[in-house]
Amino acid sequence: MAEVPWLDGDGDGARGIWFDVGESGTLRDLAVATGRTAFATGAVEATRRSLAAFTGLPEPSRIRLMLTTRLADALLCAREPDQAVAAAGGAVPRAAGAKWFTVSAELGMLRTRLAIWNGQRDVAAVRRRWVGELR
Repeated sequence: MAEVPWLDGDGDGARGIWFDVGESGTLRDLAVATGRTAFATGAVEATRRSLAAFTGLPEPSRIRLMLTTRLADALLCAREPDQAVAAAGGAVPRAAGAKWFTVSAELGMLRTRLAIWNGQRDVAAVRRRWVGELR
């Protein structure tokens, strides 16, 4: 249960965390499908709330690594590449070495987003910063 604390307990807090985690992925996916930055901004907010709920977990935590990678992806969808780099910090290299499916899936989406938007100067710069980790 240490890796999925939102499933432990039945209080409103646990349900709220579960909702934020799900909402963050859903809104990010809607941003990708529609190109609307309003969805991406909502994904960024929900992901930040989710991350705040998991601040007590030791590093590297699977859920924190997944959510940090998702946050970077959502920030790219919101057209905030500099914030994406800042938010990801050292998570991208750790995510690249992770053997967990959820983390690998988020990293794959981040990789895809960078490839799609590589023609934009600011996104190309982000990709160059992470080139070794994203192979």
